Amino acid sequence: MTALFVSWYNIIKLYDMRGDCMPKQRRDKGEGSVFQRKDGKWCAKLTVPNKSTPKHFYGKTESEVKKKLKEFKHELIKNDYREVKKMTLKSYMDDWLYNVKKNELKPKSFDGQEYINNIIYKRIGEMQINNIASDDIQKLINTLVEEEYSHSLIKKVYDSINACFKRGLIKETVIKNPCVGVSLPKNLKKDNSKEIIFFNAKEIAAICKECVAVYNNGKSVHRLGYAIIVFLYCGMRIGELLGLKWEYIDFKEKKIKITETVATVIDRSETATAKFIALEQDSTKTRAGDRIIPMNKKVIEALQEIRKINPKSTHVMAITFYCFIKLSCLF
Repeated sequence: MTALFVSWYNIIKLYDMRGDCMPKQRRDKGEGSVFQRKDGKWCAKLTVPNKSTPKHFYGKTESEVKKKLKEFKHELIKNDYREVKKMTLKSYMDDWLYNVKKNELKPKSFDGQEYINNIIYKRIGEMQINNIASDDIQKLINTLVEEEYSHSLIKKVYDSINACFKRGLIKETVIKNPCVGVSLPKNLKKDNSKEIIFFNAKEIAAICKECVAVYNNGKSVHRLGYAIIVFLYCGMRIGELLGLKWEYIDFKEKKIKITETVATVIDRSETATAKFIALEQDSTKTRAGDRIIPMNKKVIEALQEIRKINPKSTHVMAITFYCFIKLSCLF
């Protein structure tokens, strides 16, 4: 009885357990094989179509090399059985940045995204995308925390890598997203935020008095004095004031309509003579930026004085790079 059982057991071992009752055949090329070497390490070998030498995967355990083999086979399937082209994270993210995000972002936002990418490149940019694991992204995040980067910037670094690999999954150029399972630091901004200090009425009066100061010959002491008064009472961004046109100011209703802005962006033209240029944008920084601002007497008087300086200009302020930098230095 025992011999009969052993005999049947040996026969069953020869059949495929998937239920097709067909004897196991020698593995075809392309299925791969897994074995343990004499030195104790495990190896998986796969014959890749149109390649003269097989692909090898090594690891400390059988499960490790099987996982590598499985991932690579999936990679081949998603790329029409062509071996995945080796590409660094920098090359991969550059393709995402310049061929995808550039079409979605405003020039100023694109400059910011390029800055974020460069932070990533300096640390893990030369790693092969197929070798990047969640541990590598976690180490990157931890390093940025140790280097005391802000929570906001660290979140942007994570979001950038995550968005790039999510697109890769959709396009089937990668088989995993290494951002999955990564922990971000707790935002301590609320606990460590600095107190916002406002000017009181006495201080505002002193600033306004200085802004309208004149020399003995009647010439203004401060070229941008009246612009500062507008800032004090309207709460505009610098770019919003530079983008403000007279047509958006209603002196009768005492209102200012904010719809446009000016931003400093990297000059990417072939004829660039400076690193940055002042660029007009037909929208504000955010949707909430489009708004109506009421004017008080001080603002009306300041705008009227500015108009005397630039009576033919369509803009309240002369849009020059010098003017932008000068105002930036004041705030």
